[in-house]
Amino acid sequence: MRGRWGAGCSGDRWGGEAAAMAHFGFCPPYGGLDFGLGAETANPPTRPHAHTPIHLLFLAISVAAYSADEKTVEIAGVVSDGAKPIAGATVRLRTTSIVTTSDDQGRFTLGVPDKTWPVRVTASKDGYYIRGADAQKGAKDVKIVIEPYPATDAANFQWTGFLPNPDVKDSCGNCHSNIMNPWLKAGHASSHRNPVFKSFYLGTDAHGKPGVGQGYRLDFPNTVGACAACHVPAAALDAPWATDPSKVKDTDTAGIHCHFCHLVVDVDLKDLGRRPGVLAMKFRRPPPPKRLFLGPFDDMDRGAGGYVPLYTQSAYCAPCHEAEYWG
Repeated sequence: MRGRWGAGCSGDRWGGEAAAMAHFGFCPPYGGLDFGLGAETANPPTRPHAHTPIHLLFLAISVAAYSADEKTVEIAGVVSDGAKPIAGATVRLRTTSIVTTSDDQGRFTLGVPDKTWPVRVTASKDGYYIRGADAQKGAKDVKIVIEPYPATDAANFQWTGFLPNPDVKDSCGNCHSNIMNPWLKAGHASSHRNPVFKSFYLGTDAHGKPGVGQGYRLDFPNTVGACAACHVPAAALDAPWATDPSKVKDTDTAGIHCHFCHLVVDVDLKDLGRRPGVLAMKFRRPPPPKRLFLGPFDDMDRGAGGYVPLYTQSAYCAPCHEAEYWG
């Protein structure tokens, strides 16, 4: 589900969530869904003419000729943890669909187009940081060493900053403004301060005037509930039943932010009505000074990245978007 999905996230159709949806691969292949009042409208690219059988024949011949002319060079190597070979690692020519799996001795072979050398080859496996190595033309001794990221979740974790800030070296927004800017305008960034949510939770109007309408805290004054498990999940992670969304501060007021979303390793979809949000999610917050950022790509080998297949599945969103409450 790589780049081919991103084209369907038209900002005027999908709103502020467009870039984030493209980032995780959940957009349609073309901008054809209208979520307004109208019916579904498909808008595929205009075709000047239909493809006749003769056109398709010439196209097939051209593709076959191109494929036959493209020369490949075989490279080979071993994936290990520095001491023993790693079997079942995904080995990829970075940013391409040329991929294989290491055997029981950690060995791999790739057929690489004979174009520009050296090339970058990456290796990933569940529970390991993604790592890579440069390979020269025809190399048979490419060595990729991958190491496991922490196997347990560290409580009282210090979240990485996310807003652009030259004084904070690792702040997400310093490099990822193309994703940061749409996020700032979208529902995830405002999940904590959304006036509709605050009104329903506290029993106030949109301006904070108390005693207007219904509210969770009016009905259940002795409990804060589990609303924070979805609306302020980073704050609720260690105390999902004891976090008052109206009293969080600092980074937690950012709602659903970058680092929170990029540390999920698994979800449990059973009984979501009673266990929403972080109650149904498993995380891997690394103890300092370790760092970790999980995501949908298995070749992001720039430091602290890890690949989790869950990020390419709608189940990733389900704990907060199943819309089932109270069992």
